[in-house]
Amino acid sequence: MGFKCVRMWLMLILIFISLQGWRIEGCLKQERSALLQLKHFFNDPYKLQNWFEGNGNSNCCVWESVICNSITGRVISLDLDYTRSQELGEWYLNVSLFSPFRELETLDLRGNLIAGCVENEGFERLSHLTNLVDLELGYNMFNDSHVLSALSQHSSLKNLSLYYNQFRELNHFNASRLSNLELLSLSGNMFNNSILSYVSTLSSLKVLYLGDIGLKGIVDLQELDSLSNLEELYIGGNEIKKIVFSKGETNLRKLTSLRLYGISGGSSLLQTLGLFPSLESLIFNYNNFSGAVTTDELPSFKNLTI
Repeated sequence: MGFKCVRMWLMLILIFISLQGWRIEGCLKQERSALLQLKHFFNDPYKLQNWFEGNGNSNCCVWESVICNSITGRVISLDLDYTRSQELGEWYLNVSLFSPFRELETLDLRGNLIAGCVENEGFERLSHLTNLVDLELGYNMFNDSHVLSALSQHSSLKNLSLYYNQFRELNHFNASRLSNLELLSLSGNMFNNSILSYVSTLSSLKVLYLGDIGLKGIVDLQELDSLSNLEELYIGGNEIKKIVFSKGETNLRKLTSLRLYGISGGSSLLQTLGLFPSLESLIFNYNNFSGAVTTDELPSFKNLTI
């Protein structure tokens, strides 16, 4: 009796393996159809040339810019950066086109001149994609606060890149929902010093890019003090005259990499760095320090590279 059970289980395992092998030979039909729909919009003549059916090319898992799960055969990554003809100018994206990719983990839409989303077809339509962890939207023309509101619904996100768009405020960005977010890039947008209070609620952040966003004058990094998991901070390219910690101490004890340039402040800034005992990498070129400033004024660090 026991031998028959073993035989039965072995047969089931072999059938399962053969079925999986069959599935990944030709990817899922509905996902292949969805990719061909996307090609109408992401239509640079020099990219995605092998996105077509026929001539033995039905397996979309081997198409350019597509990665599938080797077990399920479902699409898990779409790399569509700079794949729309720039001559067509700005346009509005129908995000529902990505709905069929239910196991999608990474979506890269950088550099496609996307100005916003079709009404009622925004990023909220992807809230069912619970595996989506990496969303790249940099170098587009997003400026609509509703985009930020919709993105807040994606609690699975770990990496969110919004750099070099046209956002001006984060009032509709519900950071409390993004409890898993580890990397946020807002560089190159049109913010001001108030942005610090909004990002400070993202306590899970490990990497934060705030370069060239309109920070001016005296910047109090105490506002980021709740980001106790932060390891990398980039705040270069702003008009900062001085960086201070109003309480003279900070919880940013895990910070290992700090990038800043275009800042004045002299030795007072260097002395402030003593608040970061874990610092390993420091970049502060193109600054406007007053008087003679040397690295001798830096606090002692065990693993610091300048």
